[in-house]
This record gives sequence, structure tokens and C-alpha cells, in this order.
Amino acid sequence: MPRRPCPMETRNGGNPGEPGSAGNRCCALIVTYNCADRVAPTFDSVAPQVEKVFLIDNGSSDGTAAFLGKLRHDGAGRVDLVLLEKNIGIAGALNLGMQRAMTDGYEWVLTMDHDSVAEEGMVARLFDACEGTPDRESVLLAAPVFVNRETGRAGELYRYEGWRGIRLTDLIPRRDILDPTVVITSGNLVRTEAYAKAGGFDERLFVDFVDHDFCLRGRLAGLKVVCATKARIAHSVGNPVRRTIFGLTFSSTNHSPARRYTMTRNLAEMVRRYGRTFPAYALHAVSAYLRDLAAVLVCENERREKFRMMAKGLRDSRGHFARAAP
Repeated sequence: MPRRPCPMETRNGGNPGEPGSAGNRCCALIVTYNCADRVAPTFDSVAPQVEKVFLIDNGSSDGTAAFLGKLRHDGAGRVDLVLLEKNIGIAGALNLGMQRAMTDGYEWVLTMDHDSVAEEGMVARLFDACEGTPDRESVLLAAPVFVNRETGRAGELYRYEGWRGIRLTDLIPRRDILDPTVVITSGNLVRTEAYAKAGGFDERLFVDFVDHDFCLRGRLAGLKVVCATKARIAHSVGNPVRRTIFGLTFSSTNHSPARRYTMTRNLAEMVRRYGRTFPAYALHAVSAYLRDLAAVLVCENERREKFRMMAKGLRDSRGHFARAAP
């Protein structure tokens, strides 16, 4: 088999890890799980834009480890690989990667899911947004506009103030920088000093709401979340299914019963944590969950098992987080 070229060897000019005017050292952190070579587009999209790529595999049981080994071999010393024996969750893997990046002296880390693809120049635009933000030292992270790969639509952005949820999505074409309250993790340029101040990612959440919790704790610590509207990332959400009934189209992420359990368990915890400090966020999260229940009923298979697991997640939530409290 011919050697697979590493994008880090084929980029056109520029200094890796020094995009935009910020001139800070930057690396990428990609968390993988049972994705094999499907992570290649993610890796290829970010490798030319950063100095180094940290790959953290969350105990994959397929051919992912072998493929990641090839990426490290081809990376000319710019790829660091950690193969975990078991799945410690997205939060655990992110914390591990962040710690390794900080040990290597990186000031900024680009966090990526294995199914996201960064647009060319995305990192430079994220740095530009940080530079364009008043009190730059208060920036926790800069996020791109998330584009749903299935629909081609930009993800919704909101700023939550008290009981008001202010929709920012329509401002994307007209503003260079927006200030949403929460964003998804993939594509975020995280400042390591601010990451430490926010307390890192909460491993008790494992997967669902890890990103929102990190943003909200950062907000409470006096840090800012900014969105660079000129930066783009393509991302997939679940295994979407659609069904039209009486002219109305319903769409659902089609997550497994086990994932529905953790989503419900963690949602209840988010409402407990932030219902008073960010009431509009909590109300919005619950409303979205109720809409999702309707979509599960209309669109998905295994409905009985999924509803059973959601009810169990609701019952178990308080006890889970009480037992897992540090």
C-alpha cells in the first residue's frame, strides 16, 4: 500500500500553529471512538492549520487504533497518539488531551469530534475573532458556525439573559463576532489558561451536555464565549430520520436507547445546576427535549425501550450525580 501523505507535509506556506494575527502556539485535539478511517477528513482538515495534532482514542474496538497509528507514523513528529483501554467519555478524553497540550506549552487548543470537518482557514478566523474581542484575556473559547452536514443549515445560536433567550442565528450574515451563551465542543479554539479557570470538562456528564456545562461554568467564572461567523465547520448530529405526517415533517436524531438514558439523566442535572443562574437556558433545554420526545414518538423505532430508558435516566439523575460528586 502506498504511503498516505500527511497534510502537514503538503500545506502551502505559512507557519503551522501561528494563524491570524495572534501568533500563539496552537494544536488540535481530536477525540475518536469506533470511527476507523472515517476520521481522515477531520484530520486532513485541521492538520495544515495547527502545529501539532493530539489524537485521543476512547477505547475503540474496531480498526480505529491501526488507522490512527498510520496517521502518527506519517505525521513527521507532529502527531501525538493516546490509545485508551476503555471509553472514559468525551469529557475525560478532552481533559486528558488538554493536559498533554498544556504540558507541551500550547496556549490554544482546537477541540474536534471525529466526524467534524473544518473549513480551510477556520483556525485563522477563530484567532481573528479572539483578537477582535474586547478584553481578549477573558475569552474562554472561540467557536465557528456549525453547519449541519445533513441539512446544510447553520446551527442555532442563542444568548440567554435571565428569562430571555435571544436568537442570534439571523445575525450570522451581518456580524463578524457573536456572543452566544453555549456552543458545541467541536471546532472550538480553547485558551488553556481559561480552560483551567473554568475547571475543565465535567467527567461526570460523560458525553451529553459536556459542552454546554463547560460554557456555562466559564460564564460564571467571568469568561467569554465568542462565535466567529466567518469560520465554518461541518458536523453531523446523531443518525437523523425524518417522517412527514399530514403535511408536517418531523425530524429526530435517532439516538440509541442507552444514549437517550444519558441525555435525560444529564438534562435533569443541567436544570438543577443552572435553573436559577441561567433560567432561559434551562427552559430552552427542557422545551427542546419535549419537542424531541414528540419526534421520537413519530419518527423512531424502539420507541418503547427508548421511553423506558428516558424515564430511568430521569429517576437516576440525582442519585448518579450525588454519588459521582468529587
